[in-house]
Amino acid sequence: AASANAVADDAEELRYTVAVVSDAAQGRAILKESYQSAIEKLEQSNLSGIRGFNAANNLCVAYLKVGEKDAATEACQIAVARIEKIIATRPAARKRSYYDDYYATLLAMALSNLGVTYAANDDHEQARDAFAAAIDTDSGASAPAVNMARLDKEA
Repeated sequence: AASANAVADDAEELRYTVAVVSDAAQGRAILKESYQSAIEKLEQSNLSGIRGFNAANNLCVAYLKVGEKDAATEACQIAVARIEKIIATRPAARKRSYYDDYYATLLAMALSNLGVTYAANDDHEQARDAFAAAIDTDSGASAPAVNMARLDKEA
């Protein structure tokens, strides 16, 4: 994956690729398929900033894995809103920094995961929009392009 923290995980039952932040917010538990435990801990967290993003993004994936599609969509929408807020409140810099690219990668991850939740709910138009936004945000991210191709095969 584009970020050292992002680990792709095929959602076999969904046939799409989702990504967790593996080194934060129950990411390792999710990768070990301890979804319910991760959900319980993440639901109790009251984090803001980048930690709040990590928690919402990983909660989205955990919910997807246990089939709670509406809760997954809500968590992904929160993740997108949180990373967009972080990006919007960053001070303007004269040249692009590591963090600009890093946050763009995280936004693309969250948008792609959001697209997967829409596809899981058979909302192909919103899924396509989310995957396209992810690709526009980080053209180097592979998951959104793979997910868009899968959606095009199904739709």
